[in-house]
Amino acid sequence: GEVAATMGLREISAIVVVEDGVAVGLISQTDLVNAAFVQPYMRFWRGLTARHLMTSPVVTVGPDTPLADAVAVLRGQRIHRLIVTEPAGQAGRPIGVLSLTDVVRRLGLPADAARAALDELCRRQLAVARAGTYCAPAL
Repeated sequence: GEVAATMGLREISAIVVVEDGVAVGLISQTDLVNAAFVQPYMRFWRGLTARHLMTSPVVTVGPDTPLADAVAVLRGQRIHRLIVTEPAGQAGRPIGVLSLTDVVRRLGLPADAARAALDELCRRQLAVARAGTYCAPAL
């Protein structure tokens, strides 16, 4: 399926781009909207692939990264999402996405409950597309 359709059906705001099972980029809803409605991409919209629109290189954390450290990376890099990847031995294999929105929604929870909720959420929301996947239905 196309990137835009996958994001719409899954009600997610980003999708991880993979090559050979390794995270190589990230496409956000903002990237899609800009490509569909803002020059110079819009006239080529139907022919764009994930590789054309992805933000790369990716910024990642491991599944055992403390939440405070993950937030420090988000703030330090001035980004809204981190790709959670498998630890050493399977470096680069995405298993989830952690967003600033995820963090904000859990600020009122006790620390243990917040960490458990974030672990579950980032693993459940993962959606990937191969780099050659079209962003919209081809003409």
